[in-house]
Amino acid sequence: MRARSLEDVQTRRSEMSHDLDHLIELQQLETAAEGARRLVAATPQRIAGLDAQLAAADAALATAREQKVQSETERRTLEKDLAAIRARRSKFLDQTIEVKTNREYHALQHEIQMADDDIKRLEDRILENMLALDDTNAAIAEAEAARTEAERAVTAQKQTLEIERKHAEASLAEIAKQREAVLARISPQAYAIYDTVSRGRKSPAVAAVVGGLCSVCHVRIRPQIDQDVRRREQIVQCESCTRILYHPALHPPAVTPPA
Repeated sequence: MRARSLEDVQTRRSEMSHDLDHLIELQQLETAAEGARRLVAATPQRIAGLDAQLAAADAALATAREQKVQSETERRTLEKDLAAIRARRSKFLDQTIEVKTNREYHALQHEIQMADDDIKRLEDRILENMLALDDTNAAIAEAEAARTEAERAVTAQKQTLEIERKHAEASLAEIAKQREAVLARISPQAYAIYDTVSRGRKSPAVAAVVGGLCSVCHVRIRPQIDQDVRRREQIVQCESCTRILYHPALHPPAVTPPA
């Protein structure tokens, strides 16, 4: 009778140990699934960010081109004003031949001098405009190159994001299958504990003991609790965060979840 009881205890210990292994595997699968879901959910926002980069490059190019239009418009206005002043100066010069008094002559000379000053001012502004236009043309060339590079980079990154999204969606389907298989191997009692912790706490529901601490809440584990975790005879929970505890060194490697 005693031998039978000992055998039952050993059986329960073995079942509990296997339950713990399966719970750890289940947590790994759910962590992988959560990462895949986040990737899928974040893809539209990341694509929007790439579109914003391309839009910024488009805006920079548009600004440079608009600056060129403004410079060319200013140049035409300056040249028109210059032509008008030169015509006025020529008219004043012609009138000096017909003047009859010194007063009229000096008045015309004053007008001619003012026209010469205006001509010099406009010629200087036209020269400045030409130099600025050279800089603008260089800025346009740089903006065009930057826009081309941005389009190439954005297109490549969008393709990568789309591939990652499809892989994540495919992995979710595979993880769901593996999860069902693992659930079938976990006792109802063990899963009830896992489910309660998972619902009450943010993932993960299972935590490794590292350096005597719960790896999630970082609270030190009492020596007796630590020994219970090492024995693997029962489901042991962290006294602080209630997560299910295990020692990584005592847990055999699980099958790697789909990437």
